[in-house]
Order: sequence, then structure tokens, then C-alpha cells
Amino acid sequence: MSNAEIGKRGRKLGTKIGPRKVYFVCAAVENGDIVEEEICFDRPEDATAENAANTFKEKFLVEPSVVRGPYHMVKSLQKDELNPKDNEFVSLPLDQIQYNGKRYRGEFRGWSVIGQGLVGREDVVCIIVGEPVDEDRKRRPSVGNQAVLVSAIKNFRPFETATTA
Repeated sequence: MSNAEIGKRGRKLGTKIGPRKVYFVCAAVENGDIVEEEICFDRPEDATAENAANTFKEKFLVEPSVVRGPYHMVKSLQKDELNPKDNEFVSLPLDQIQYNGKRYRGEFRGWSVIGQGLVGREDVVCIIVGEPVDEDRKRRPSVGNQAVLVSAIKNFRPFETATTA
């Protein structure tokens, strides 16, 4: 088999990926404590609430009082597990975005950025992407309406403004 027939994930092009995993969440109260477990089934035909309850009972020796499901893992979560670069961003609800008046500068993915600090969040900044640091950088990082972790910004420093006398 030539390299042209192999896809990115090491499979032959055109082969089926297979069924998605199916999840159930079971919970019970045992000795005043809440016991919960996520039950995963690789085969959809085995994924029933009854099978999830039986698996929970075998493991914890107590009948579950609640069985929720079936669920599938969200594709964006699967992507985050595979691509740590995506973990540089933090999504914040609009009502939590309040600027603290502090401005910063640095480099993010080879581009110069200016950042605004947020009230109550010293670990993230909202950035505006400027010019490329290297001339060979063509693709501008897409930030959208997300905050970026300070740890992902190189040369992170306060923004000095020129004062006029």
C-alpha cells in the first residue's frame, strides 16, 4: 500500500471510522454519599440503560437511583484532547468580560499582540492581533471572541504608553 492511500489518522482512505462510543451516567446514594459513574459502551447495540445499570451495580454493589443517557462525546471535546494548541483559549460569557484597565503586549503564534486585562482573571487576556514577528508568517491566528491564556503569550509584558510633556 502506498503512502498516497493512507490518511492523516493512519487509516486507509475511504475506510469507515466505526460507531461512536455511547455514554451513560449512573448515580446512587450509598451511606449518605453520592456515588456516580460514567459508563462507556464501544458498541451501540450494547448501549442500553439496563446494561449501564447492571454495570454500575456490579462495580459498586448498589442499584443506581438515576440512569441518564445515552450520550455521545462532543466533537469539540475530542478535538481539544487531540490538539493542545486549542487549550490556549478560554471562552467567557459576555457578562464576565470586564476590562481592568491594564494593557499588555507580547507575541502569540509568531504575531505581535496587544492585550487587555480582565477583572478577576489574572490568567487570561483579550488580545488584538497586530503584525507578524517573522516575515514568513502568513496565517494570522484566529482568536474570535475568546480570551487567551497568559502562559501562551511569549514576551508578555505591560504596555508602555508614550507620555507627552
